[in-house]
Amino acid sequence: NTISTHAIFTHVLHKTLRAARKHHVKSKEETYRSVLDSILMQFTPKRKRAIKRAISGKTSAWLSVLPLATCHFDLSPAQFSDELAVRYMRDPTYTYLPSVM
Repeated sequence: NTISTHAIFTHVLHKTLRAARKHHVKSKEETYRSVLDSILMQFTPKRKRAIKRAISGKTSAWLSVLPLATCHFDLSPAQFSDELAVRYMRDPTYTYLPSVM
């Protein structure tokens, strides 16, 4: 607004705006945290832990690794599916197993 009105933007106004923005962001985070806590109450402790780890950013980094065969990072579709199931505490679906006759 100061550009369109040709008003002077002082360091005091800048500090005030920064403080207001910081307060707004903190308030939003607290609201989101309370909503998350109420949602997490519906899950088992094991599932809560998995969700909290995923939210905190302590998982999924392995998905951004290049699948280099020399480092044994290349996974078959079945291995990738199993790894996802293990990481997110799900039952692995064995869609890649051959059918038995």
